[in-house]
Amino acid sequence: MTPLLMCLGMAFAYLGAFHQPTPNHLELAVVGDSPQSMVLAQTMKDKAGDGVDIITVPTREDIILIGIGLHTFLKLWTTLALITLFVMLNFTTSGGVYGPQLQNGFFGALHSFWNGADFVEGLRSLLYFDTAAGFGARLLGLFAWLAVGVVLVVVAGRHEARNAPAPVARAAVEEEIGESVAV
Repeated sequence: MTPLLMCLGMAFAYLGAFHQPTPNHLELAVVGDSPQSMVLAQTMKDKAGDGVDIITVPTREDIILIGIGLHTFLKLWTTLALITLFVMLNFTTSGGVYGPQLQNGFFGALHSFWNGADFVEGLRSLLYFDTAAGFGARLLGLFAWLAVGVVLVVVAGRHEARNAPAPVARAAVEEEIGESVAV
């Protein structure tokens, strides 16, 4: 009977949390500071209503570094890669549910350097131990992940600059628009 009640409880909890979601101060960013970006941001705000907070950021460096760096190379697969790296592996390696001593070898090994584990173990050392033993090493691990993100963004930026398409002349754009309208 208990497993059945647990299943029903989880089903109702998920239904209550995820059925017909509506934004509640959901922050969305439009990248760019051109007039077109501002018009897009205002149009989105007008259509979305009060539940969405639209902001504009001048460059893409203001967003998650590792995701930006990987997007240049992974394109459509970036979301799957980020979910795998930072959701699936963070949950299983962080030690929040089970410590590395109770995990299999793969996840136990990832626990020693993975960003979720660095965060959880760093907080654990601050909260439970007066000497903050191990906090410095965990903080260093988080800065290493930040450095990896910066390196990925630099490499991606250089790759994009090297492979950037030639700019299109304004006259060619106007001619193409005129032909599209005429059809």
